[in-house]
Amino acid sequence: MSTYIDNIFIKQRLAHQPLRLGFILLLLLCLYPSKTAAQDATQMALPPEYAAYKPVGYFIQDSSAIGVPLYYSLSFKHPAKMEVIFPGKEYFYDPFDFYETQYFPTKTTSGGSLDSVVYKLATFEIDKVQKIALPIFILTPKDCVTIYAEPDSIILKELVKGDIKELSTRENVQPRPLKELVNYPYWVAGFGAFAIVLLIGWLALGKRIRRALSLYQFQARHTRFLREFNRLSNRFASRKAINDIEKALTIWKKHLEYIEDKPFSTYTSKEISQVIPNTELAHSLKMIDRVIYGKSIASDISESLEVLKEFSILRYETKQESLRDA
Repeated sequence: MSTYIDNIFIKQRLAHQPLRLGFILLLLLCLYPSKTAAQDATQMALPPEYAAYKPVGYFIQDSSAIGVPLYYSLSFKHPAKMEVIFPGKEYFYDPFDFYETQYFPTKTTSGGSLDSVVYKLATFEIDKVQKIALPIFILTPKDCVTIYAEPDSIILKELVKGDIKELSTRENVQPRPLKELVNYPYWVAGFGAFAIVLLIGWLALGKRIRRALSLYQFQARHTRFLREFNRLSNRFASRKAINDIEKALTIWKKHLEYIEDKPFSTYTSKEISQVIPNTELAHSLKMIDRVIYGKSIASDISESLEVLKEFSILRYETKQESLRDA
């Protein structure tokens, strides 16, 4: 029976098994000795009943380099009922650094049980030959027996030949082109600052900006109306086409509807005269209706169109003043 223990596993095991205090202290002393105690243990004679058991430990590769991962295998064959503990990361010190452990399931046959572990290590020391010997712990009701494997060594490859102090360096002053990288934090900070400035500006000047935009759109639409209305009026004056005066009346109603915010495009001339009490405007609308519906072109029809245009200009200027004062 084998056990692989690190700091966390010990806590879990002690929490789930009601071990006596003496056995707990024995287990901790067995698993966490000082470096001196671990080294002296190799010199101690084993009890006769355990002399036949010997763990096998060795490096899987023969050589390595500084900082390159290397693997150490530790296995132990023992009776199935024997309680065995493998060392954890606390048993690794100079010259080796511990990274991780790979445990393998216990294989039990009629001849006993076999447990094995592979440790992933690395070294950053420059000694050409580096050794290690790991122990196996056998738990008994009264004692903890420590058995060490035979020391195994690994050879450190020399990547730089000769005396380092006597080697000369070679200069390489040729510029190397670097890929231009986008400084995303810089751009994000810039856009964020720009957005904050816009927000502050909008809060401070938003009303004034909205009013200026409204005035600009209002003026642009009125200019387009005057251009189209004058074009239709001039074309009617030259060719006397009733269709031109009908179109001029339609766009005049739509423009008045935009200025006054009332549905003038759906009103008849009589309804407009009732909504807007203006004698001159009512007379001009009546003359235009006679031309459209009566097919009779009067000589002063151009003057009627001019009255409609002047009335729309008057309404536009009134509405423009109210927008400026808003």
